[in-house]
Amino acid sequence: GKTYWKKNLESATNETGFSAMPGGARQIDGRFLFEGTYAQWWSSDQGSEQWGDGALMYDNTSRMAIQGIYKVGGASVRCIRD
Repeated sequence: GKTYWKKNLESATNETGFSAMPGGARQIDGRFLFEGTYAQWWSSDQGSEQWGDGALMYDNTSRMAIQGIYKVGGASVRCIRD
């Protein structure tokens, strides 16, 4: 979990056991940005033709946000057992 985040927040406990890894995001030009500060995953919802739904976490909050991700970019994949 928190070992891979650039900000090693003492308040981060991983009490849920999710162990979010900050893989950053792939831009449409192929560059990767925000590694170590930002985590982004695709959801199973397709969204629209250009945008997919995804979950996001930043290094300055304990909350997860649901947001559209441009499909020609890239995000991590996290498999979660039902």
